[in-house]
Amino acid sequence: MTTAATVAPKRERYISLSRREYEALKLVSPQDRAHYADLKWVAHFKTGIVGEFMKEILTYEKLCAKLSAFPGAQPPTAQDAEQLVQRLAGAGLVSDIGKRALNEGLRFRLPLSPIKESPAEPAQDSNSSPAASDPRSVLKSSKKEITTTLSSEEKNAQERSGAGEASAQATPPTETTDPAPQALTREAIEARLIAGGFKYPQSDKSRAFYVRWIDQRISFERFERAVQSAEARAPHGERYPDAVAEKLSRKSAGVAL
Repeated sequence: MTTAATVAPKRERYISLSRREYEALKLVSPQDRAHYADLKWVAHFKTGIVGEFMKEILTYEKLCAKLSAFPGAQPPTAQDAEQLVQRLAGAGLVSDIGKRALNEGLRFRLPLSPIKESPAEPAQDSNSSPAASDPRSVLKSSKKEITTTLSSEEKNAQERSGAGEASAQATPPTETTDPAPQALTREAIEARLIAGGFKYPQSDKSRAFYVRWIDQRISFERFERAVQSAEARAPHGERYPDAVAEKLSRKSAGVAL
């Protein structure tokens, strides 16, 4: 009596999200966050590069086909894909936008996406495919990104004294549940207002607002509250940076948003 050969189940593929990515994604709209996840699926899981899969010639037209379409909205266009990449670059989630040397195709990098492997960890099994990651290693790496990383001095102390003894001597890790307030940058402000459908976000008048907010050391959280308040008062495409400036000025004067 013969039995059918057992077929090994396929490894489940998934993407991880680091603490740095999580914080940077707060700078963009919910739609851009979803599209960033789309880009992570097509990026090289170790280098974060998009556009270098074998001999592909990537264009914005081809890239928009990889982006999710939202219910009730038109599918993304090539122009939408290009603007998305620029907005994500303003938030620090995309870099090195250019052309591939092999065939002049579109190429860019997701700098916060690559998995950072510790030099002390064993190398990947040479029999495994570089394009398919071991879920356990991905989970381990993502946990390292999310939890507080010990300083190199603390790691050395643990190696010399043993994990148990070093745990008692090392300084307790800083809590990551309440990160320090994120500082504003002009690029982050413009990216957020563009994503929110504000008019004239790159005008001289608007940029004068940005300089003032940065000089006043307004946190991104406070800026985001002002933006959301302005969004609630006007429909998409009929919003102006002046409304955000008004909210921030009232807050500075002691009036609640």
